[in-house]
Amino acid sequence: MRREERRNAPRVGIVAEAVVWTNVGLARCRVEDLSIGSALLRGSPPAAIGQKIRVSLIFERGEPLAIDAEPLRWNPDDGFGATLAVAFDDLSAQQEDVIQDALLTALEALNGPSSGVRGPAANEPDAVAPRRLRRKR
Repeated sequence: MRREERRNAPRVGIVAEAVVWTNVGLARCRVEDLSIGSALLRGSPPAAIGQKIRVSLIFERGEPLAIDAEPLRWNPDDGFGATLAVAFDDLSAQQEDVIQDALLTALEALNGPSSGVRGPAANEPDAVAPRRLRRKR
């Protein structure tokens, strides 16, 4: 039996780090997966569910992106590091664009440059560009 999907946007595995500020201090984590509105962070200290925290996403290219977030779920170390699921609060259009660009870069890396992720594939001149991943508000 398949459990009900709770996510509002697709998640993508991505190469990124995060710095998390919680009530127990500062921690450097690995971003395990990312969507336009949330992330799963590995190596996180415990965080109070519902308490606002600050997360800085650090992508391979570009400046760190500081975001207010709300912890949704924390799971203790399973041998690979504790995980913290966070939902981003009140993203600006610029913050959404930075995250979306990181998601597209990750998808392109998985599918290759001719996949059409960023536009029509090179071998398909009449292809329709893919729709943006951004959620409708």
